[in-house]
Amino acid sequence: MTRLLTPRNGLILTVITMIALALAFMSGGNEAQIRKRLYALDQAVDMNDPEPLLLSVSAATDIAAFFSENAQIDIGHPMKVATTRGDFRSAIARIRQRAKYIKVTIQGMEVLMGDDKSTAVVELMLEGKIDAVNRRGSEFREYDIHMSKIKGEWLIDKIQHAPSITDPSEFRMPRP
Repeated sequence: MTRLLTPRNGLILTVITMIALALAFMSGGNEAQIRKRLYALDQAVDMNDPEPLLLSVSAATDIAAFFSENAQIDIGHPMKVATTRGDFRSAIARIRQRAKYIKVTIQGMEVLMGDDKSTAVVELMLEGKIDAVNRRGSEFREYDIHMSKIKGEWLIDKIQHAPSITDPSEFRMPRP
């Protein structure tokens, strides 16, 4: 009769367990994956210099990959609501062609996981800066972002602009 738990088998089992724990820790839970994904999108949006057409289209394609195929995207004025990933990709390519500089910075994020752990709503506050042909400036905006885990990857299904007092276009100072 052979022993199943020999010192060698025990060592192999320990190494496999440590590797599994390390992989689980590195990938993080769903909330960590969502945060990582949104910070990656934040970086993908940034643009420091004017881009040639092919680079704008390539960047727009990379950005669109963060969204599900039938995503509903309402980032607010001046962009119209996009109802598919393709519409959004086209709009982003046009914006990047007109811009000299785009910088988006996440200022705050709260991830609210769905009960099924495969959906989430993220309350996000962003600061956006742009230098474009007809528009220059910066502003803060808040968004509700609905995400789903599709084939193991968190994708954005819906972005809804949430007007707030931090949105300069919504803020009016009372007259004395």
